[in-house]
Amino acid sequence: MNAAWRERDLARNLECGTAWRDDIGRICKEIGFGEMKMGEEEAASRRPIASRSSRWAIGMSAWLARTGVTPNGISLLSILFAGIGAALILLTTHPIAMIGAAISVQLRLVCNLLDGMVAI
Repeated sequence: MNAAWRERDLARNLECGTAWRDDIGRICKEIGFGEMKMGEEEAASRRPIASRSSRWAIGMSAWLARTGVTPNGISLLSILFAGIGAALILLTTHPIAMIGAAISVQLRLVCNLLDGMVAI
């Protein structure tokens, strides 16, 4: 009895997995991603980031890659900016500190963008 249940569940899971891959492939063709190969489903499901194609981001990531800066180094800088922003928010209520915290958050986001671009 248990073997029959396992076999039925396995068949159902295989059907769902195949249907899911077919749906993703169809949707990608409709929105212009073209043919998908196995393993690209996850990459295609990510939301494209408009900033990645901006000239400043491409230029900055190319410069960072040429100078030998590693993605991990950029990530550490991102953590530093997050810590500075958090400290400014938690330790003071001065309006200038809040502006500094907002700038730190934006710099952290830029680091997050650039570390991914340098990595690929």
